[in-house]
Amino acid sequence: MKADWDKLATKWNSPTNSVLIVDADCTGTAQGICGKEGVKGYPTIKYYLAGSKKGIDYQGGRDFAALDAHVSSKLNVASCDPLTGKNCLEIEKKFIDANKDKSPTELKELLTAKENEFKEAKEAHKTAEKEWKKVDGDFKKKEKLFQMASKILKALSGGGKKSKKDL
Repeated sequence: MKADWDKLATKWNSPTNSVLIVDADCTGTAQGICGKEGVKGYPTIKYYLAGSKKGIDYQGGRDFAALDAHVSSKLNVASCDPLTGKNCLEIEKKFIDANKDKSPTELKELLTAKENEFKEAKEAHKTAEKEWKKVDGDFKKKEKLFQMASKILKALSGGGKKSKKDL
């Protein structure tokens, strides 16, 4: 399914679409959100409708054709047209209003600033994710060592059972 999911993301993840296809590793860094969303088995597919914070369980086919048909019919809504304001969210309308009277040069400078801002945020996210993976890896090692030590110490101390020495 991973190949079809990636193909779906390639098709739909663009600035002109109102759809975003993402992965969440529920055994790793996304455990918190997966728990909050009630994910119990893998792979679980959830989708979100505009204005909703709660995911809806997807029950359709797991191949590209079925996934693509679902996105096309349920999730593909028209994106904001900045020239007419059609299909724009309130936040988009405010941004349009704040920038519509700027010159082409000013708009280009603003775009460059936004791109740089996003690039910095992306780098910060990448750094934080790398740090988290190290912390998580260190924790997992300590957890395994604890479990091993705990099991051995319980067995050596009798763990509630009488040892040969006590008989």
